[in-house]
Amino acid sequence: MKLTGDDYFDGIEFRELFCSYENSVKSGHSMFMDVDDLADIIDYYYTIGDKGKARKTALAALDIYPGASHPLAFLAREALEAGNVKAAEMYASQVSDKEGIDYTFLKAEIMVSQNEIEKADQYLLSFFNAIDKEDKNDCVIDIGNLYMDYGVTDRANEWLKRSQNDRRKEFLELKGWVKTESGFCHEGIRIFNKLVDSHPFNKEYWYQLANAYYLNADFNAAIESIEYAIAIAPEDMEFTLLKANAMFELGKIEEAETYFKRYVSKLPNEYNGLYNLGICLNQQKKYEEGIRYLEKAERQSSARTPNIATLHQELALTYCQLHQTEKALEYADKLSLDDYDEAERLVLKGHICLDAKQPKEAEAMFKRAITLSDSAPRVILRIAVSLYDNGILSLCYTMLKKFTNSSLSKTTPSCHIYMALCCWDMKKYKEFRAHLKIAVRSCPQQSKEILGYLFPVDLPPKDYCKYIDNIINNPTK
Repeated sequence: MKLTGDDYFDGIEFRELFCSYENSVKSGHSMFMDVDDLADIIDYYYTIGDKGKARKTALAALDIYPGASHPLAFLAREALEAGNVKAAEMYASQVSDKEGIDYTFLKAEIMVSQNEIEKADQYLLSFFNAIDKEDKNDCVIDIGNLYMDYGVTDRANEWLKRSQNDRRKEFLELKGWVKTESGFCHEGIRIFNKLVDSHPFNKEYWYQLANAYYLNADFNAAIESIEYAIAIAPEDMEFTLLKANAMFELGKIEEAETYFKRYVSKLPNEYNGLYNLGICLNQQKKYEEGIRYLEKAERQSSARTPNIATLHQELALTYCQLHQTEKALEYADKLSLDDYDEAERLVLKGHICLDAKQPKEAEAMFKRAITLSDSAPRVILRIAVSLYDNGILSLCYTMLKKFTNSSLSKTTPSCHIYMALCCWDMKKYKEFRAHLKIAVRSCPQQSKEILGYLFPVDLPPKDYCKYIDNIINNPTK
């Protein structure tokens, strides 16, 4: 058995139950078990990442207990993960006890999966108001976790307020998760540090602590925390993925590639691993290898895959780097079917046309984008960046000079990063220094991502200007 960090699953009582179940399965002899015990075994398999055995156990449970809510709920949620809402509804309809909590939460989850948030919330509130007072705190945790699983952080936060003096670790865990995802990372870090102090072998708490550090852009602390989780459960690839992402953000691209490939070797069809490995390879200009992983990621995507437009954009840009104009435009056109800004799609197509030495077509695309967006700052900036990427420095400099000298620079401070980049290439070092100072103060992380190649890898952005001043004042060093 694998340790999970869960008190029940790691306890003697469940271990004895699980061993009895596995022995009966291996021997081929049927074993009578209570439906609640089978539900626990399904949850255990799911917790350790063995979805195949969880599914087999759910089907076996239904052979013994047709209409049992927990196995049907598991199969329904599996269908939702695959984007098959009809199958999920079919499983839900087979539940015998339509007054129970499993059915209630399953129906609510189907609503949330279809973005019927208000309908789901009213349905859950009606259920919450009808249950006994002593069950309400448990219900708050379950509803909060449901919303968090679907990224509906604001609703989860509202439900937290309905809890009555709950000091249990399950409530603290949910609160830490909500605070972290709501942008209050310091509060999330405080909560999960408290939880790992009292539960040092709980891998999920170490993971959540690492994630809070990661979202707070403290990538070294994220790596330190996730290594504890990896030590507890080295086979849990989710931890390896977070470490790879933190390495990538620190600019340790080759090390990140190693961890991304380790992740993909274990989970060869998992979207996030394929996508992130493709991005990592592209960062190293290994475009042909990167495309293989990105296109496989596209094949593995589903109706629930978030930000599919980002993948199509990356593929368009990668094919552009390889000067395969037709394929690049094909992926740019796919963006019209995604939730993607049309003006920015036109800028992307203009960028591809510039790379293909089609300046008239590019100019037409850029003009349409500017008109469509009503001269939105983000569109103007993207056009300037395209000009830079295509080596049209003089025009890029002129556009950015006008941009940075206007009031637009206050709402789009990242313009100073690109102006610094352009000035560096044009050897306008005095202007470079001026824009660098504003860039690292306004957007330090983005400055590191774009300008970091000019500086030592471990140098924090706040020290970039000092480093440049030292070079200027001591040119022989």
